Formats: sequence, structure tokens, C-alpha cells
Amino acid sequence: MSEDFQYSRLPLFATMELPSLGQTDIYVVHLKSKRPVTPENEDEKAKTLHESMREEIAGSWASAIQRGTEACQLMASIIERRSHTNNPAIVMGDFNDDIQSEVLRAFRHHGLRSITEDMVDVPLSHYQMHDSWDLYLKNIGETSIERPQTHYFHAKGSVIDYILLSNEFNSADPASLAEVGDFHCEDSHLINPKFDLDAYSSDHAIVSVTISLRR
Repeated sequence: MSEDFQYSRLPLFATMELPSLGQTDIYVVHLKSKRPVTPENEDEKAKTLHESMREEIAGSWASAIQRGTEACQLMASIIERRSHTNNPAIVMGDFNDDIQSEVLRAFRHHGLRSITEDMVDVPLSHYQMHDSWDLYLKNIGETSIERPQTHYFHAKGSVIDYILLSNEFNSADPASLAEVGDFHCEDSHLINPKFDLDAYSSDHAIVSVTISLRR
């Protein structure tokens, strides 16, 4: 990463004292959109078709690089803090991409090329983040439920808003402290809007999870 790297929007970070869980690190993000990056010195002269295509291809790739770099930088910061505090971590917000995309691979880093003896004091899972939707399905023992969309563009839905949780919330891990008991996506203002109520609503659905202590 270049030394002059900057987030397109700075993540928000706070440490909260949660009942029974203690200090928990919470990150709120809005990663770079897929809108193509345009040159700062772009002039207003008419462009040919091939010039516009060339600029959009390059601009879309520049957006992906920025978004991926933001994901890498944030995950590196989360890992670093976890190594010092062991605090549970929650990351939520608008990721502007599919969490399974290569651009957001940093959030799914589940392996190392090599592990030496001096690394065995803490399991690799301690530094992994999990999609709360996956944790919810595993917790209720269901796999066939269709995931609700969180954003619509030209009537096409997609999932780009997530809540990621550290391993303390993974009920499949015997050492976990809590579990995801419910997953809710508030999208009535998108699929059945009422102008007098929803005229100034977000163009994203609101994702929320219910977390409870392990039974």
C-alpha cells in the first residue's frame, strides 16, 4: 500500500462495554462504491465512444483497488488490535460489494501458507471474521432460507450490507461466548415504499442481528 493511502470514507471505531461480553470493538464502515474513479483534471470536451469505454474500465478497476485496499487496511487494524486486547469485534455497514468477492477477500482470510511453532499460542480462528447471516443459519440449523437483498439498482437486488462478527459469536466454536439468535433485514421502505413515510429513507435495507449468550 502506498504511504499516502486514505480511506474514501473513514471508518468509525468505538469500544463498548457489553453485558457479559465486556469490552467489544465495533467498526462502522462505508467502503468505496463501484462508481468509476474519474480523473481529477478531466476536461469537459466531448469524448469518443472508445475514450469513454477506456476511462470507465480503468475507473472501475481503480474503484475496486480502492475498496479492496480499504478492506485490507481495516482488517489489518482489526487483527493488530485483537492481538493486544483480545476484545470481541463487530464490523458493520455498507461494503459496496459481495462479501465473497475477491476484492473483499481480506475479511475471509481463513488460512496461512505456513504456521510455525511460535504461532500455536493463539488459534487462527481468533482473528477470523464471520458473516452474521452464515452464523445465524448454522445456529438455527437451516440452509435453504433465501437471504434478503439489501440494495436495489434498476430493480435488481444485491447484498452489499453486512454485519461481521469475530469468533466469540460463532456457536460452532466450543470457546464462543455468544450466538446469533435472529437476523432481520428491514426493507419495507424499498420493496413497498410509502412516499409520506419513506421519501427521505435510505436506499439500503437496515440489517440487524439479535445476539444472545450461549445456552
